[in-house]
Amino acid sequence: AGFGAFVAARQSWLQWYPPEVATCGRDFYGMIENFPLNRAIPMIFKGSGDCSAIDWTFLGGSIANWAFVIFSLVFVLASLMIWRKR
Repeated sequence: AGFGAFVAARQSWLQWYPPEVATCGRDFYGMIENFPLNRAIPMIFKGSGDCSAIDWTFLGGSIANWAFVIFSLVFVLASLMIWRKR
């Protein structure tokens, strides 16, 4: 849960403060337009281009924001359960 919260926080940070140059790779259309299909298909499954893009929101938060909240909640609840057991 702690590692999940860290990764979600990093993704949220990338979305709030996007880098000047997208370094996550090419986007889908860039791969299809610039590479032959036999090279583009393996590249498609390696990831997308813009790691700061927000494709979905719920109540003002992105998937990364909500994942951080849930992972943090699980971490706190697990810590409380361990503390209470002692």
